[in-house]
Amino acid sequence: MTGEPKNDVTRIIKEWISVTSKLDINKNTTRIIEQMAPGMQLLSDARIGAFVFDYARANYLYFNNHFARMMNMTHEKILQHGFAIMQKNVHAEDFLKCLNITMKSQLEFKKMKDHEANSFSLRLFYRLKVGKDQYAWMMQSNMHVKQKEGEERIDIGYIIELFDSQQPIKVMGIMETNNRRMVLYPDGEMDLLSSLSLRELEVLQLIKHGLGSKEVAEKLTITEHTVKAHRRNLLRKLKVRNMVQAVGMLDKI
Repeated sequence: MTGEPKNDVTRIIKEWISVTSKLDINKNTTRIIEQMAPGMQLLSDARIGAFVFDYARANYLYFNNHFARMMNMTHEKILQHGFAIMQKNVHAEDFLKCLNITMKSQLEFKKMKDHEANSFSLRLFYRLKVGKDQYAWMMQSNMHVKQKEGEERIDIGYIIELFDSQQPIKVMGIMETNNRRMVLYPDGEMDLLSSLSLRELEVLQLIKHGLGSKEVAEKLTITEHTVKAHRRNLLRKLKVRNMVQAVGMLDKI
């Protein structure tokens, strides 16, 4: 595509998806990334943030230059912090809503037969930080590719800024396979939950599974005093009277 216009975003996206969708799903991760890297790096010129994500380790296996620019982070920082960079950059009102939608799509994905799972894709719409106190609406598109039979799939995706980012949009997801399409919306109580930090979410999840403060501290290798501080913050942020009510809010995720 040398010498062709770099601003033909639609054509580049379609060509990239066409190439990646034909990959042999049994090839290993390194091979997949080697095949994809040239096309994904080209998307940097089109201002599209492309990435390969490993759900099992919650980290990025590969991403192009524009993805790093969108996150306003160095490659090293992204590799160090993994998925946590999204909480830093996605609008606080949207972050957990997107997690909620992603979890819903994953539940559907687990029910699929291989022929349907191989055509799975999810598009998310949310606000991403583009400057100090400035956000723009983004569309993120993901598809799953299996590395080897019996191993977890990796996630191939891209993020693109919507052209009319001032147009009000609801946080939502569109899940598609070769034979169905679902529109997914977040559940009602996500706004309060979106104010929690990743560590506070971890503490709340462990409490939900029956762990006391001492056990949570050991699990997360932090002090029991810190866990108790997190518990107080959870009650304050979620505007509930006790941890039973706080844990109950997780049922909405």
